[in-house]
Amino acid sequence: GTNIAESTGDGGQAYYASLIYPVAIWNDEIHGYLYIAEQLGCRIRRVNKLTTIVTTFAGTGQCLTSIDDDQTHFATSTSLNQPSGVWGDSSGNTIYVSELASHRIRVIDVSTNIIKTIVGTGIAGYSNDENNNNNNKIQLNSPTYLFVNPIDNNDNNNNDNNISLIFADSGNHIIRSISNINNDNNDNGNVLIQTIAGTPQESGN
Repeated sequence: GTNIAESTGDGGQAYYASLIYPVAIWNDEIHGYLYIAEQLGCRIRRVNKLTTIVTTFAGTGQCLTSIDDDQTHFATSTSLNQPSGVWGDSSGNTIYVSELASHRIRVIDVSTNIIKTIVGTGIAGYSNDENNNNNNKIQLNSPTYLFVNPIDNNDNNNNDNNISLIFADSGNHIIRSISNINNDNNDNGNVLIQTIAGTPQESGN
């Protein structure tokens, strides 16, 4: 970084690149990358730790809520609205992103660059834990920090098809988990969301 608040430098050395409000990182020890959630740059940047070259992994730099439908969307051409958390599975082949201002949790396939929504409608709100019949209708409010549950992510078969994500549903004042995430067939209609800590309440109460 250069201590200048702008999102520039793709294709060059990370030391000379500029970032806007980086808030989270994930270290991919398998493939040798460092992922950076650049919240106000509205991108996920990726640094090759061997060459120190930085590139944009996801986001266009426009802070917009992107269309979420059944069509195929690539992460590098899909806008992100203030990504505030980034984490990967144990294989480094799947990256999860919390989108603060679009109130969603996204997943990106590293090999194809295809992005999809795991949970969230794009509109801030609260859905209780019993509302798990359709993940597209589960509302979140400003999700921030997230990580892959290391217990579920450390089996002998290195199987990340049914991992568990823990994240802060910050605007709802709770910590939640998402399980039954299937990364093989793009079908996350049966994800299970549960509250781990906190009681949802209106801000200020």
